[in-house]
Amino acid sequence: MISLKRLFIFLFCGILLVQCATDGRVSSRNVGRLLEQANNDLAFYCDDAAWEKAVAIEKFARENEIDSLVCKALVIKGKVCDYADVSEVDNRNDEALAYLQEAAFVADAQGMTYERALTRYLISEVYVNKNRWSRDSIDGAIYYLAGKWLDEGVRIADEAGISTLQRKAVTYRLRYLRQGNKFEDAIALCHEVINSCDEDDNLTLQQMYDQLMGLYTSIGDSESSAEAHAQYVQYTQQQIRQAKDESSSEGSSLWIVLAVIGVAIASAVAAGIFSHTKKTKAKAASAKEKKSPAKTLDTLSINDLTPREKEIVRLMSEGMSTADLSRTLNVSARTVSNHKQNIYSKLGVNSSAEMLRLYEEYKNGSSK
Repeated sequence: MISLKRLFIFLFCGILLVQCATDGRVSSRNVGRLLEQANNDLAFYCDDAAWEKAVAIEKFARENEIDSLVCKALVIKGKVCDYADVSEVDNRNDEALAYLQEAAFVADAQGMTYERALTRYLISEVYVNKNRWSRDSIDGAIYYLAGKWLDEGVRIADEAGISTLQRKAVTYRLRYLRQGNKFEDAIALCHEVINSCDEDDNLTLQQMYDQLMGLYTSIGDSESSAEAHAQYVQYTQQQIRQAKDESSSEGSSLWIVLAVIGVAIASAVAAGIFSHTKKTKAKAASAKEKKSPAKTLDTLSINDLTPREKEIVRLMSEGMSTADLSRTLNVSARTVSNHKQNIYSKLGVNSSAEMLRLYEEYKNGSSK
């Protein structure tokens, strides 16, 4: 059930879009508000609406020679193209690079420090995405560029001391490290973030332990994965309590929805981890009596997926595309893509082909 707050945002965005379409142009009076709404559209998966606003803002900015607005509009267009990377056929990675690299050039020329770092993070992410569809191994040249742009963004953010961008870099760095199978480095980064967190920063701690569960699974350390899970559950529960407190004081139904989702995620993950631990011990106890499958770790990793992730893998094995999954599951294509990224992380793979190979081994092992 959609929250009243989110419904209000959707309605407001729709009204604003209609107003802009009616006016036929962006004015100096509404351009700031339109830019804010375009970013809100992106946050709520309304990519088409964000694109229309960005195009209008860019046209206005170029006509009036406002380079700072040109840069911001290009960033939004680049994000929309980056988010379209939901299948090998439909991806718009090269288009995303064109917009974001121009945005980076404008940001450099105008001395827009925040945008200089942000565009480099986003360009790095696009290069990571370009390697998502690799069949056997990632392209080293593309992977090098992903690291190069990311390092530049981190350097700019660090030199300027922009804490929000310094924190944001962690997300991009973890994706980059996972794709290069640099699991130990990714684990070290998670612990670095955890050690720098305040005790009440429940959301960040929850996210880091969520990452650690998949990373430890990737290197075969089931004990550490189970420990990370216990911490994940702890901070999820604290996040839920915090959400309830805020919903009581502010009357926000959105926090209630988030709390329910948190409980569901924690329960699903708990079922997967405990099943994983139990099966690991059983296999170890009977190792001398029964020969294990060739890919024991990969086979067991399937059990760490949530029920929805397992469903997506199963449907993909039946030949469903991202568009098919979107229609069947009644979710956006970007949501499907996010699920797939989480699956890749947990299984330690970089492509659908690798994922489906492991799934076939899992099915074969289960049927024996």
